[in-house]
Order: sequence, then structure tokens, then C-alpha cells
Amino acid sequence: MELQPKDTGAAEGGDTVHGKVAEFMSRVADEAQLDQNKPNVEDILSKLTEEDRRPYQNVFLQECEMICVLIKEIIRSLAEIELANKGELTMTEQMETLMQNIFINKVPPSWVKLSFQTTRALGSWLDNIKQRLEQLNSWKEDPTKEVYITFINRLYNPQSFLTAVKQVTARRDTVELNKLYIQTEV
Repeated sequence: MELQPKDTGAAEGGDTVHGKVAEFMSRVADEAQLDQNKPNVEDILSKLTEEDRRPYQNVFLQECEMICVLIKEIIRSLAEIELANKGELTMTEQMETLMQNIFINKVPPSWVKLSFQTTRALGSWLDNIKQRLEQLNSWKEDPTKEVYITFINRLYNPQSFLTAVKQVTARRDTVELNKLYIQTEV
């Protein structure tokens, strides 16, 4: 993909860089609706009192904060590309790199820095963000309740969630935290 001509594909029935970028932008805006589904951390905090902030709530708040930073960067960088394509901004090297990465279905480096660890292609990565947002948005409606089902593979830091499980168990059963461990049986 990286070695193919980028702009001659349209004449031969293939996709151009600008076409692929426009397609991805519409996916972000219409299908994933990142901006609309982004959790509002201030709103969530207003629903929580100091007594409500237990280990699970802290984990989910951290997750919301991290995904909000990522979404903000995705939307900002795509908006810059849109302005550059209209001629309102000068196309920079970072924008061109972003466009090339979208063309080859690779997560751009500027997004990888703020993202969860992954080896997914860009399309699958966007689907995964959508799933992560669904999990966080189901929790944010009533952040005081404990979540009964959590997909730990949809967390930035799954270890913090597992530590929260141990903390809650230690408090409930009055057991020393350092004597607890998580065991998985397949």
C-alpha cells in the first residue's frame, strides 16, 4: 500500500488519498460520532459525591479522561485537514503524514501517542474506540453504581481495574490487600 501511487488511483477506479481521508472523516462523524459520544468528565464528576468516589469510579473516570484527550486530538487534526483541503490552512508535514496513514489504514503516530496499546488497523481501531465509548457511556448515566460487566480489554489500563477489584474485595471482606490475587481459570 505504501508503495502504490497515491493520486493516480482515481483514473483507474481506485481510491485517492483525499478520497480515503474524506471517507474516514465521514466515518468518524457519522458512524462513530466521536464528538457526540465523548464522555463529559465534568458532568460525571457533578453526579459523584466524595463518598461515591470508590475504586471503580476512579478507574472509569481515568478511562473517560484518557479517551477524551484522544478524541479531542482526532477531531482537531481531522478539522485541520478539512481546512487545509479548503485552502484556509497551509498543508503541513504532520497533516500529510496523517493523510498518508489514513490512506494505508494505519493509526497515525500522533494518535498512537494518546491511544491505548494496539496493533489494529485504522478501521478496526476506530470500531474499538466506538466499543470503548459504549462501555463508558453505559456507566456514566449513573456513575455511583457498580458495573457488573466490564470488558477489561476495552480499558486503557486494565491493571487499574483489577487492582480496584482487589481493593473492593479487601474492604468488603476485611482482608489484607497484599494477600489477594486475581486468578483466571480457562
